[in-house]
Amino acid sequence: MQEPDKQAYHRETWLSDDQLKALPYNEYWNDTKKEKKKFWDISDGNFKKLEEGLEKSGLLNQLQDACKQLASMNRALEGKGASLGCGTCWLEAELIKTDNSITHIDCIEFSRHRIFHLAPKVLAHYNVPPERIKLCLGSFYELKIESNTLDFVILCQAFYMADYPDRLLE
Repeated sequence: MQEPDKQAYHRETWLSDDQLKALPYNEYWNDTKKEKKKFWDISDGNFKKLEEGLEKSGLLNQLQDACKQLASMNRALEGKGASLGCGTCWLEAELIKTDNSITHIDCIEFSRHRIFHLAPKVLAHYNVPPERIKLCLGSFYELKIESNTLDFVILCQAFYMADYPDRLLE
């Protein structure tokens, strides 16, 4: 399969620069120097580092276990979904490359660097078709998604960042 154009992924900006700056933890999650030290920084094209980091951290195994658990309950991720706090979209790439029943995922992240710089590279590397993804710079408290249009929501490793978990779960 030919690698999709990194620029072909649909992008939306739901937060202005001022709104982004006002978010708690904004400086930490948008500090590209700190990001370079993390295993998911593939700005240098080193996907082996990402894959080894996912394996070592156990995140990939956790995703596979969660999918097996869903299957054991006769459930599956299918249709249209949203991924809140999606980071670099490694999880979404993994799901889409292995499951054709997922038609589309809106990926929401408030790190501009992750969602608009790293995520397109990850998605392209794993041959995720652009029509199955939308990259959104936004807050998981204020989704710009029409009500009753999602079949599933993913929240992986971001719930602990919620200052208002009750509001997030609503």
